This record gives sequence, structure tokens and C-alpha cells, in this order.
Amino acid sequence: MKIKKFNESIESQYDKEIFLVVGDDWKGIYHNGKLISEGHSLDLYYVLEKLGYSIGAVFIDDEETWDSFGNSCPEDLEEVKLRMNAKKYNV
Repeated sequence: MKIKKFNESIESQYDKEIFLVVGDDWKGIYHNGKLISEGHSLDLYYVLEKLGYSIGAVFIDDEETWDSFGNSCPEDLEEVKLRMNAKKYNV
């Protein structure tokens, strides 16, 4: 069995609050030693909610708006709010 070591010994990694197990194309994520999600891919919304975070999201579904973001997410959430409000009010 080959275990990838990221930045410290595997023994000390088991003590982490968040722990990932990856085998082939299957992943599992543990929080404080308990499995919270597993599968071929992990649903970020589900994982964050299981960790107790409240989730807000905006879905940019038109090319013009996404282009106005430079086809990537701005560093600051306030920029997202400004651009989405400008779109909403056609500014």
C-alpha cells in the first residue's frame, strides 16, 4: 500500500480537523474523525453545510455577465455584489 505524504507524517495528519481519504477515483472527507461525505466527487455545498456553514451562492448563467467578471471570480465578494446589482438594474 502506498500512502502519499503531503507535508508531514501520516500519523500527525490523522489528528487534523478535516481529513481526506482518496483511493483511485473515490474520495471520503472526515470531520473530527467522522465520515461526512464520500463518492466519486464531493459536493462542496453539502460538505460545508455538514460542517455548520451557512451557504450563499450566486449562479452566473449568462455569458455577458461572466465575461464582465473576466471569466474568473473576483478576489473580493463586494465586487461580485456590485456587478450582480449592476446587472439586476441594467446599470
